[in-house]
Amino acid sequence: MKIKKIVLVGAMAALLALGATALAGCGGKSDADVIRESLTQELDQVKNLDEEFLNEVTADASTSGLEEFGIDAVELMKAYFGGFDYVIDDVTVDGDTATATVTLTCKSFDDYMNAV
Repeated sequence: MKIKKIVLVGAMAALLALGATALAGCGGKSDADVIRESLTQELDQVKNLDEEFLNEVTADASTSGLEEFGIDAVELMKAYFGGFDYVIDDVTVDGDTATATVTLTCKSFDDYMNAV
């Protein structure tokens, strides 16, 4: 009888530990929330004209030759991305695939290209 009580107590402890772990997992962020936060971090860099972002986009962009005309490439990117905004409309997760619908507000790059 004593052995049955020990096994029963051990089994109950294991179930409680498993239940506590499962409940802790319920308090975590959903996949959609994680994706939404990641998008927000990335897009906030643009919206806030983050210096690291501006340097990266300037290095990647075709901005060589601008200094010849007295144009600072970083300042050009600040002007271009000034007023940038976004709204994350929807995030859906289906297994290991996610889709996000995002509305962006930005100056037209075509207007810039046509002016050059």
